[in-house]
Amino acid sequence: MVGNEVTMLDHNHPLFLQARDAPGLVLIPIKLTGPENYALWSRTMKLAIQGKEKLGFVDRNCVKSKYRGKLAEQWNKCNAIVLSWIGTISSELMPSIVFASDAKKVWNDFQERFDRLNLTRIYHLLMEIAIMRQGTDTVTTYFSKMKDFWDELDILAPLSSCDCEEARPSIEFQLVHMVNFYADNCLSHKK
Repeated sequence: MVGNEVTMLDHNHPLFLQARDAPGLVLIPIKLTGPENYALWSRTMKLAIQGKEKLGFVDRNCVKSKYRGKLAEQWNKCNAIVLSWIGTISSELMPSIVFASDAKKVWNDFQERFDRLNLTRIYHLLMEIAIMRQGTDTVTTYFSKMKDFWDELDILAPLSSCDCEEARPSIEFQLVHMVNFYADNCLSHKK
């Protein structure tokens, strides 16, 4: 049974690989180029990896130390495949991934290098929302653009999803803080 443990993995097991889970598979059409598209790339990549049921390799829920023998070898194989999926990056960033041994380390490295500009991106989104006008766009186009900005803002600065009474002060604080930021920074630029 020990020699057969990899072939006997249930399809819900984190180390289970389907035939279409191949290295080099392009999961998303966006290449990471740097801080300018990190938020979009990481969100899209995370969703794609989650769809492949391999999110544990980048969020550290699936660690090699949990497995022994053939399962440790299977972990290495899955990790290499996830590394190759994360490899949807510009050629300038390729050395960051080619010499890496752990998908989580690469994920954290990219986050540390490129996610530092979230506050700048939040400010930019608030500015775009403040100055956006329908102009010659159709209502549908205008609404879609505005919704895209708000959706990205929700990812970068999410409000609590808890609707319990204890969370209400936190949500109100975040909303007031965002409105004040908007009023102080975005509206003053319109004048």
